Amino acid sequence: MLTAPFSPAPSRNVVGVGVGVDGGELVLDIYVVRKFPQEQISEGERLPTEIENHRTRVRQSDFFRPLSATAGFPPSAVLRPVMPGISIGPLSVRTAGTLGAIVTDGEHFYVLSNNHVLAGVNSVAVGTPILQPGLYDGGTSRDAIAKLARFVPLTPGPDMLVDCAVAEIDVDTQWSNSADGGQRISDAGEPALEMEVEKFGRTTGHTVGTITSVAFGVGVPYEDPAGQTIEVNFAEQVTITTSDGSPFSSPGDSGSVVLQRGTGTAVALVTAGTGTYTMANPIRRVLYELGELDFA
Repeated sequence: MLTAPFSPAPSRNVVGVGVGVDGGELVLDIYVVRKFPQEQISEGERLPTEIENHRTRVRQSDFFRPLSATAGFPPSAVLRPVMPGISIGPLSVRTAGTLGAIVTDGEHFYVLSNNHVLAGVNSVAVGTPILQPGLYDGGTSRDAIAKLARFVPLTPGPDMLVDCAVAEIDVDTQWSNSADGGQRISDAGEPALEMEVEKFGRTTGHTVGTITSVAFGVGVPYEDPAGQTIEVNFAEQVTITTSDGSPFSSPGDSGSVVLQRGTGTAVALVTAGTGTYTMANPIRRVLYELGELDFA
């Protein structure tokens, strides 16, 4: 259901479910588009207060959307060496997302981002040049830095775990695995509830937040360049929010690598979000699905 709900019926109002923590107690987080006063909810439409001996907590959210750039003032700087947090995108699709990190298989080096950033929701051919900045941000064929190497296809149906892709860096492209002169991204770790995290993104730059839910499941609508929409149902995700309500990520930040704050340890890959919450894929699953890669 992609239209705004007009009733508290769970089938029209609940957008995602995950595991959270409240006062040291594990709870089941239920994300809804709108919180309704109890007197407006019929008994048959009320969400349970407890599931399998775990208390539920309702979080007001919105529908989760991919966070590629579609509007706004584009950050058009050509940056060399290329590094995490800057604009990238394929030559064949007018879009822009974020270069998450540099990864390697021990022989070749790749830029890491999302499928919907580098592969245009399964539509971009392997070998297509990847630009920095992305085409949406004014990049041209002269700004090519890499070529699309592989991606995990986005498919409808249950239990999608990742939205990811890599592009092999051209031999003459200089790169760094440190975002904006900061700490080098050096290894992969596990995300955890209440972990303080940070990211560098194409749109919002450096932001700090907290992991609010794990084992999160949600449906996300993707539109390919031909205008075809597929509903991708994610499982085992994490959600992140900030303490002051400002966005942890916004459109254009897709592909950002989420770091445990103050370390070089990556824990997740930004994929989708709302105005309040960011959804991200656990990074070890991302690296595994792309061929057991490591950070360069």
